[in-house]
Amino acid sequence: MAIELKNVSKSFGGVHALSDVSLSFGGGKIYGLLGPNGAGKTTLLNIITNRLYADCGEVLIDGESAPGRDRALGKVYMMAEANLFPDSMKVEGALKLTQSFYPGFDMDYAMSVAQKFALPVKKKVKALSTGYASIFRLTLALSSNAPYVIYDEPVLGLDAQHRDLFYRLLMEKCAEGEQTAILSTHLIQEAANLISHAVIIKKGRIIRDAPAEELSGAAYTVSGPAVRVDEYIAGLDTAGQAELYTEISSTPSDDYLDAAVEQSLSELTREDIEGMMLEGYAEEMGVDADSLRDYVAQMDDETLMSYVEDMARESVAQQYSEAAQQQLSALSQQQLAAALAINGLSDWQYEYVYENLMPARYSESTYEQNLETLGYIDIASPDSINLYASTFADKDEIARIIDEYNTSADEEQQISYTDYVAILMSSISTIINAISYVLIAFVAISLVVSSIMIGIITYISVLERTKEIGILRAIGASKRDISNVFNAETLIEGLTAGLIGIGLTLLLNIPINAIVQHLTGIESLKAILPAAGAVILVVISMFLTFIAGLIPSRFAAKRDPVEALRTE
Repeated sequence: MAIELKNVSKSFGGVHALSDVSLSFGGGKIYGLLGPNGAGKTTLLNIITNRLYADCGEVLIDGESAPGRDRALGKVYMMAEANLFPDSMKVEGALKLTQSFYPGFDMDYAMSVAQKFALPVKKKVKALSTGYASIFRLTLALSSNAPYVIYDEPVLGLDAQHRDLFYRLLMEKCAEGEQTAILSTHLIQEAANLISHAVIIKKGRIIRDAPAEELSGAAYTVSGPAVRVDEYIAGLDTAGQAELYTEISSTPSDDYLDAAVEQSLSELTREDIEGMMLEGYAEEMGVDADSLRDYVAQMDDETLMSYVEDMARESVAQQYSEAAQQQLSALSQQQLAAALAINGLSDWQYEYVYENLMPARYSESTYEQNLETLGYIDIASPDSINLYASTFADKDEIARIIDEYNTSADEEQQISYTDYVAILMSSISTIINAISYVLIAFVAISLVVSSIMIGIITYISVLERTKEIGILRAIGASKRDISNVFNAETLIEGLTAGLIGIGLTLLLNIPINAIVQHLTGIESLKAILPAAGAVILVVISMFLTFIAGLIPSRFAAKRDPVEALRTE
C-alpha cells in the first residue's frame, strides 16, 4: 500500500516544473522531500492531492488512480498554508468540520495537541497569529489519522520549543506504523533526525531516492549564502516572494551589462564618446555643454572610457529594469510567487539576494569577540581602570599613592597611569600664565605711568601753594610737618582712587556677568571681587600714591619760608 507516481511531468509555459518523476511513498515511514526553492516540491505534492493535474504520467493511491477518485484522495491529508475555513469560524468549529471530512479524525487527540501547544480553541481562525496559524494546521494534520499525511513547510513561524514539540508528536504518530508522513522542508538539519527515507529533487528531477542511513554515510554539510537565501525566501509570505521576484527579475546580471556595454561602445569613436559625456554631464550638472568641453577633452582615453562605461551601464540597467517591471506588472502576486518557486534563482541572483535584500542576521564573530564588542570585561583581569576623584586634592593623593607603590614594585607589576586632568590643567595653566604675564606687564607699565603722573601733579601742587608753605613755616610748622601735609594729601588721593575703582568694578560686574552667562548658558560662571581683594587693592593704591608723592613733599619741606612769603 503506497502512493505511486509513474513518469509524472508538469510544465508551466516553457518551464518544466517536473520531468519524468517516478516515486513511491509508503510503509509507515517519514519521508523527507528535500530540495532548494523552486525545485518542484510543492508542484509534486499538489499533483498527488489533485490540486494540479499532471501533463503526463500516472498517480496511484493504494493502487487506485487518484485524479477524480474521492475515495483515493480521502486517504491523503495535506497540510496547506492557505486558510480555507470561513472567516467567522472558530478553531473548535474548524476541528469539527475537518472531522466530518475525515472519518478517522481523532477529536480527543486534537484537543490534547491543542492543549500542549496552548492553542486557543475559542478564537477565530482568521485571528490567529502566524505561529498559532501554523500550530492550528499542524493540529489538523496530526489528528486526521489519514494513511498519508503531507506536511509542506510545517514549522514556518514556530519557535524552537514548538518545533521540537511537533517533531516529537510526529515521531510518536508514525511509530505506530499506520501512517506515512511526507515532510517537505528547507530546515534539513532539523529534519535529518526524523526522516527514514530521503527524496532529493532538483530542477524538477529526482536526483536521489534512498534510505536516510544510506545518504548520511555520503553526506556532507552545505552552508553558505545559497542555503541561507533559500531559508529566507521560504519564510516570506506571498507578497514578499512576489516583491523579491520582481526585484531580481528587474536587475540585470553583470555579464549581461558587460556584454551590452561592450556592444554599444564597440563602434564609437572618441568624438562620439566625448559627445555622450558632454550631454550626460551637462544634464546631470545643469550647465551648458560648451563649458565642459575643455574639461572632457583633457581626459586620457582610459579615464574617458571608465566614465562613459559607468554611464552606459547605468542607462542599460535602467532600461532593463523598466522593461522587466512593465512586463511583470500584468501578473498577480500569486503568479509572481509561483514563478519564483518554478524558476528558482541563478548563482548571481543568490548572491544578489544575500548581499542586498536579506537582513543582516549572521556574524562570523566568536562569542568572546561579541562580548568584547559589547563592552563586557572580566573584573579579575581588566584592561584599564578609570578613577574619578571628587576634588583636586583627592586626585593628587591618588597619584601620590600610585607613585609610592611603583617605587617598591617590580617593573612588570608597576602601574602605568595617565592623569588626564593634570594634562588638561597643565595646558590651561600654561595659557593662563602667558595671558597673566602679558596683563601684569600692562598693569606694571600703567602703574609706573600713574606714579609719575601723581608725582608731577603733587609737584605742581607744591609750586602753586608756595605762599601756603611760607605761612605754615611762619606760624611754627617744621619741615616734617610740611612734608606730612603733602604725604597726607597723596594718601587721601590713593584712598579715593582705590574706592572709586572698587565701586566701578562692582557696578561693571553686573552687566558683564549677565552678558557672559547669556552667551555661555552657564549660570555659575561669573566674576566676583572678594572683600579681602578689594581692601588689598585700596592699600596698594594708597601705597603707590604715597611713594609718588615723597619727592614733591620733601621738596616742599625744604622751601625757605622767607622766599616763600615773598613770591606773592
